[in-house]
Amino acid sequence: MNYFPNEVLAVIFSYLSPNDLVKCQLANNNWNKYSLQSLYSKVTVNSYFKVLRYVNAISSSPQRAKYLKSIDVGSMFASYEDINFWGSCNLIEALINYCPNITKIIAKNTCSQFWSRMHSAAKRNTFANLQVLPAPSVNTLDCYILCALLYKKTLTSLTLTDRRTPSESNSTVDSKSYQIILSRIDEFCNLTHLHFGLYDNQQLDYFDTVIESCKSIQSLTFHLVISTLPTKTLTPNVILPRPEIHTLVCDWGFINQDYQLEYIIKKFPSLQSFIVPLGPYNVNGFNNSVSAEAMVKLLQYTLTIPNFRLEFALQKHNVMNIWIELMRTTGFGTNICIDYKYLEGNSNGLVINFENDLATFYFSPIEDFFYPSHIDFISKIGRRVQSIDIKNNTNERHLYQILESCHSLQTFTCHKPIDMKLPEFINFQHKNLKAVTMSIHGSDVSFDYLTRLSLNLPNLELLFLIDQKTFRLNSTRNIRMTMTNTRLNMLSWSGESSSGIVHDRIRCYIRTNTALGERFYTGSKKGMFKITEQYYTQSFGKLYFDITCHKLDKFKLTIRDLSRAEKEKTYIWTF
Repeated sequence: MNYFPNEVLAVIFSYLSPNDLVKCQLANNNWNKYSLQSLYSKVTVNSYFKVLRYVNAISSSPQRAKYLKSIDVGSMFASYEDINFWGSCNLIEALINYCPNITKIIAKNTCSQFWSRMHSAAKRNTFANLQVLPAPSVNTLDCYILCALLYKKTLTSLTLTDRRTPSESNSTVDSKSYQIILSRIDEFCNLTHLHFGLYDNQQLDYFDTVIESCKSIQSLTFHLVISTLPTKTLTPNVILPRPEIHTLVCDWGFINQDYQLEYIIKKFPSLQSFIVPLGPYNVNGFNNSVSAEAMVKLLQYTLTIPNFRLEFALQKHNVMNIWIELMRTTGFGTNICIDYKYLEGNSNGLVINFENDLATFYFSPIEDFFYPSHIDFISKIGRRVQSIDIKNNTNERHLYQILESCHSLQTFTCHKPIDMKLPEFINFQHKNLKAVTMSIHGSDVSFDYLTRLSLNLPNLELLFLIDQKTFRLNSTRNIRMTMTNTRLNMLSWSGESSSGIVHDRIRCYIRTNTALGERFYTGSKKGMFKITEQYYTQSFGKLYFDITCHKLDKFKLTIRDLSRAEKEKTYIWTF
């Protein structure tokens, strides 16, 4: 690393922890310089003690203060009545006196006294490189706007929100400072991100003039939740495309008409990220004013964007028509997930989370047991479905109905453990289904239904079993499965352990009965070894697998330790 260019060295140091950066200072002069720069370029002082320590550090060594680019003060300036606030005032003065290169100030909550000091700092021509101000809190929007106008030459981000709910908000859009900053938005010559978060009854086309005034804008966020459904207004006569804008986040309450969806498609032809959450304050919670044709066009447009997430709610029959048309015209929508969510006030509605290559459909849990709506839905689109994930609230009859409806299915996942029996009416075959993931539960598990599925899934290659019973050292797990006709490339079992010692002492015993005959193995962290039948029967292990299939190439064992955060061990053994 001694021979790395300085630019590369600076990037490497930006990924190191503070302790590692301190150690790097002892290497040589060049390392000392760039490790100091990384250590003091981004600082968090979210307590009174940390404020005092940092103020003392930069006061005694002003050179370190010149490295500061970003500072996070947490909630230190939330209220001037807090004793911490008056000590934190020393921090503002220290930043003014010693930190000329600061570009970003982060704070969770800010009071008017904080903005008064920032206003004074701007009057003194300090923070000449400031690009990002803390987002305004409740009742401080006017203070934020006045301060932002003083830094209009350098700010790259502008947040016009007061974080209030519609019931708390008055006519914020009519405030004088708000109107002033909208009229002078073109003076923010370096503005790249604009965030509107006020509660308003205006829609997207109202802000078209504002968008056109921001010549350098690259990212837009609109969380303007309307309280009443407005009458239709006209979009601009000429919609000027803005291909340089690559990120758009907005609410459905803000674009709840067909012409608004058309505006988005024409205005932002080169989006890289498009996010539309459902939002808690949508009108009736449903996109009833948007036609199926407009929604299909929006989804087709969305599929051209690399990163997207759309959440919307529609009546079930509309969703079916929209999704069938989308699959027909684009070939997309073949990977789906079925889950349940209570929809207040409308049990006939359906919520969809459309994110990248997966669509999750949330049905109402109030359903007809014999023919629930998700079965009706899948029966109409199942012909094209290639991957399906069932989260919960199903039974063996519904599960087999889903499998029977999806003729082109390649991967299937069922998360909730169910008592799958052997319905006599099941006689279909899935020749394309290659991977199955199932959740299991119980001390001794015998997968009788896998015997039947072995006939239904002749080309199954991957079987993933997720054990939802916590594994303990004083208990024994016996997993038995018979899939005589199945040629498995890999069988995977994953479970949870309640004791950290299991990672060091885990040992499982496996009996396989394949076309090669009956064989016995033991697996541990050192690997898998062939053993005798006598050794297998006389062992005192905690995990036993009895597997009968035509072929088995690999076995994967994964155990997550509940006593250690994010601690997980995975072993892959080849027979």
